[in-house]
Amino acid sequence: MERTISLPDDLLAQVEGTASRQGKNVDQWLEGVVRAELEDRRWRELLEYGRQKGRESDYRESDVPDVVREWRRENPGR
Repeated sequence: MERTISLPDDLLAQVEGTASRQGKNVDQWLEGVVRAELEDRRWRELLEYGRQKGRESDYRESDVPDVVREWRRENPGR
């Protein structure tokens, strides 16, 4: 589903310039930026989950794979 978004003129000009320099149109560039941000956010959430679990318990580094599997079970599709 496509949506229309609005940006302040100064920000839009920066986006257009950056997209053009990368050989992309605004939609392509914004899609890439949004996808990268969402991916980065998922990693930050996973890291914070690990830190939280570590603070709540006596986990050791060797326990990390199990913690990651547990997080993935609790957060399918993330």
